[in-house]
Amino acid sequence: MLRISKAFVVSVIFLIFVLDAQHKTTVAQSPIHFGPTEIQNDFPHSLTFQVTASSDEGDITKAELFYAAGNEISSVSFTSESIEFEPGPKVELTYTWDTSDSTAVPSTPILFYWQVFDSAGNQAQSEEIFVRYEDIRFDWQLLETEDVGVWWHDRPESFGKRVFAIAQAAVDQQSDLFQSELDYQIVIIIYNDAEEFNAWQGLSFDWVGGQAYPNYGITTQIVPASRLQNQWLRGVIPHEISHLYLAQVTYSLLSSVPAWFNEGVAQYNELDDNELALNSAMSAARRGELISLSSLASGFGRHNEERLRLAYDEAFSAVLYIVDQYGGQSLVDLMTAYRQGLTTDDAMLQVFGKSMGEFETEWANWLGAPEDSFVTPTPWPLPTFLPSPTPWIVTNSTPDSPSDISPTPPEIVAQVTSTTLPTPSAKSENAIDADVTPEPPEAKPAVLEQDTAKNSGLCAFVPLLILGTIGFYGPGRRRFWR
Repeated sequence: MLRISKAFVVSVIFLIFVLDAQHKTTVAQSPIHFGPTEIQNDFPHSLTFQVTASSDEGDITKAELFYAAGNEISSVSFTSESIEFEPGPKVELTYTWDTSDSTAVPSTPILFYWQVFDSAGNQAQSEEIFVRYEDIRFDWQLLETEDVGVWWHDRPESFGKRVFAIAQAAVDQQSDLFQSELDYQIVIIIYNDAEEFNAWQGLSFDWVGGQAYPNYGITTQIVPASRLQNQWLRGVIPHEISHLYLAQVTYSLLSSVPAWFNEGVAQYNELDDNELALNSAMSAARRGELISLSSLASGFGRHNEERLRLAYDEAFSAVLYIVDQYGGQSLVDLMTAYRQGLTTDDAMLQVFGKSMGEFETEWANWLGAPEDSFVTPTPWPLPTFLPSPTPWIVTNSTPDSPSDISPTPPEIVAQVTSTTLPTPSAKSENAIDADVTPEPPEAKPAVLEQDTAKNSGLCAFVPLLILGTIGFYGPGRRRFWR
């Protein structure tokens, strides 16, 4: 047995203390100094970072800005930008981010710092600063707890409380379904019309009514004033929250969740009945017009509105089929398989003992498809769009027309509403009345800096490419909440 003397232990502890003290002294006596960082926000067009750096021993010759985005930031997530300036003992460092042609996600969490070098060979790193890139165009109201934050503007407090109640009901339900709690606060940002929503979008589509940004813990929705507003909220809010949960519980660098499963689970988690979507999928099955689920693995496309709606309907029906035939736990088992890095084919074999092809055939038969009528995959690619969008349907051409939470075309609904499936009700077990949720906290104004901020406030735009490269988990990760 190895014996260590008390004197040796004391010597090691003393040495560690001395080295630590020397390190702190070196940091404190660095010849390079930073002033406070100022951030000027012109959302959604641009923002500017500015700081003063000086050296006691030479000219500042090189400078970089390092930044990373997301609720989980690892040591490999940071991106650097070189700063142009005239060398000198004291310099102003400025970097302007042009976001006018890009998607600038409101409330994106950002961590950043400066690094500079002088002519004497010294280098220094500024303090890391955490900020959020806020949409400062409106006077926001805010209701929040540790789990949920709801942002809205130019509407009464009762509206915000209704959104909050629906969101809390969704969180309560989905934490049970996913058997998990989110590691961050969900940020829900409500826009009143498509013009407000599309102003910060790099790509905008008429059919998008809501989006989820899982890496940021943010959802954004268009909620127009209409008689169907509450119905829309009970669909879109839980739908987008579901995307956040599923992204966390299935995250893996080795595999990705197919779009049909992601969207199907999101619709399954909506607080209202989706029987119309189920009827639409049944009608397509009887006509022999089902789209192969395998063709919907990478995305739903956007060029054909009727096809897009059918893709959402089929996705919901596929998830409902899993629950009806294999039980709710099978959803969790499938998510676990994706988290383990399995492909869809291997995940299907592990959870159901069937290949993906066998699963699809049984699902089509469950919907009522005639024997040997199942459609082969479509011949054109269906691209994936991130973040996950929720479709919304305008029932007439007027700008303030009501929206329908079901992506099912009215003419298809009329054909199948009299048809019922000899299986359990579409989702009666999931229906939750938002009115029974606890009373939310009092609303308060959201305090935002309109022009500049020192070491806090607004943050930087991150391109969509970063959405795919920043994960929820990884070495050296740091978690951020509002």
